[in-house]
Amino acid sequence: MDALTEFGNVTDLPPDVVASLVLFLSGSLEQQGEEAKKGRYALHDSDFLGTLVLINAWHPEQSDWPCVLKALSLKESHPTQLSDAINWIIRLENKLPTEIKNELIACISEIADRPGVTSSDKCWDPRDVRILASRAISNLSPNIITDKELRQKLSSHKIHVRIAAIHALVKRRTHCHSDLLILNLCIRDSNEKIREAAVEGIANWVVDAFGLPESETILNEILDKGPPQYATWASRALNKNAIETLSASRLADKLGKQTSALVRARVKAALE
Repeated sequence: MDALTEFGNVTDLPPDVVASLVLFLSGSLEQQGEEAKKGRYALHDSDFLGTLVLINAWHPEQSDWPCVLKALSLKESHPTQLSDAINWIIRLENKLPTEIKNELIACISEIADRPGVTSSDKCWDPRDVRILASRAISNLSPNIITDKELRQKLSSHKIHVRIAAIHALVKRRTHCHSDLLILNLCIRDSNEKIREAAVEGIANWVVDAFGLPESETILNEILDKGPPQYATWASRALNKNAIETLSASRLADKLGKQTSALVRARVKAALE
């Protein structure tokens, strides 16, 4: 896998290298799956699944999506074997073939509904892959959720379900005023993950100049009066090519004055 870095940008890989790489990754995932069925996991296993998603997205002619779908559907897979792949699916949403999206939604929906991992093994990454899965579903199908379903999910006792509802609400961008009121309430929620999703969601609206001026007013208020991590969460909405609106420019200027080095670094990267 380390040899992959020698070729530079993954989009520039020659066809023969892509073909060999896809074959290697598919075989490695098959072996990894067989080990998982026996309850055997490597703590520092290579990210075969995430790499295959990345290659598939950029090289559709030589992709192996059935292998990805099979790996995502394997109930014995540990969350650490799935999280990077789901992150790539979120990031590369616009590169995914339309015919594959529905199949991915079906697989990832099953992951979102799995019981939480209760292992006490400190070596394992404790992140909840269900939250990532829920976010991926809302990204791949933002308009599937109805107002009734949204209300039901927001009132759920399961945190990952509520976060999925927030992501779906932010993504659909249909009922600006009422949805903004919901996000504003979520910012004041007792659960930190709910507050994080809401802050990042409003920041995404501001970057895209949606819901102005109310969305920008609310974001400025929470950045001025809230704890420092609000700026960290909001700064995720900035990325390269994101400074395309006046509201995004104003947010970058505001976040650029934060004491957090991470926040300032994100602002700098967005402005380059």
